[in-house]
Amino acid sequence: KKSFSQRMKFMLKTRFSKEALSRFAYNNFPNKDDSAGEKIRKIIRDIAFVALVCGIVYLIIYGCSYLERRILNDRFQTIVDEYETIEDAQLEDAWADIKVNYPDVSFPEGMNIKFASLYAINQDVVVWLTIPGTNISTVLLQRNVEDHYLYKDIYKQYSRYGRPYVDVKAKMGKEGLSKNTIIYGHNTHDGLMFHQLTNYMTVEGYKNAPVVTLETFYETTKWKIFAVMLTNSTPDADNGFVFRYLYTDFNSESAFMAKINEIYDRSMIHTGVDVQRGDKILTLYTCYQN
Repeated sequence: KKSFSQRMKFMLKTRFSKEALSRFAYNNFPNKDDSAGEKIRKIIRDIAFVALVCGIVYLIIYGCSYLERRILNDRFQTIVDEYETIEDAQLEDAWADIKVNYPDVSFPEGMNIKFASLYAINQDVVVWLTIPGTNISTVLLQRNVEDHYLYKDIYKQYSRYGRPYVDVKAKMGKEGLSKNTIIYGHNTHDGLMFHQLTNYMTVEGYKNAPVVTLETFYETTKWKIFAVMLTNSTPDADNGFVFRYLYTDFNSESAFMAKINEIYDRSMIHTGVDVQRGDKILTLYTCYQN
């Protein structure tokens, strides 16, 4: 009587013998004995099978990536929420614990403690963006290299999804924000990252989420949506014309208001929110394709 392992070895040897593989290839791939119609049938079937396998593999990879990013976003949210309600009397002890846990990190003086653990992960962390009414609640990064995080994650590893980031020229320090704080993020079409910015293309989407919250290390600001634009980024998409609006600062208040009026003219919806001289604006930028 053969043991289980012996039976398995026998079955594998039998099923994957040279003769068995030859029969499989003969029956499933075109060969010289096949008629023209049979060869075509086998080719179509083989192509369909390969396409099916590739599709399944892609869905598995896509699904795993989606879950990984959801888990990571939830983890970052938990890190921030840990110190959300900390009292002033507890701050000194909390900072002491953080500095013990991260002895090699020099934290910016006066920063909000809720961002300290994220800053310890990556010193390019500068801000947190939240849009109530959407699933956008994310840490943002900024580096002195343009588009550095377009295809890198918070751990500075390659990622096709990148990480939302602040324009290299934007001010994020104690002195306050730039005239126009520009934030970039991918539209990943899976509901994450900046995908739900496309909701603003309808009045209903705007009504569901009319306010944006931006938290830096030093202040929390709230922003009203005043315009929504769909623009081209390359000249060949509009007879050689590209509307320029990604400026962090302007030469004068008159130049600023002139640009605001141009943005109003191009807005897909009319919010009724007015922008005045002396105001600052926030620009959220993502890609869009029909």
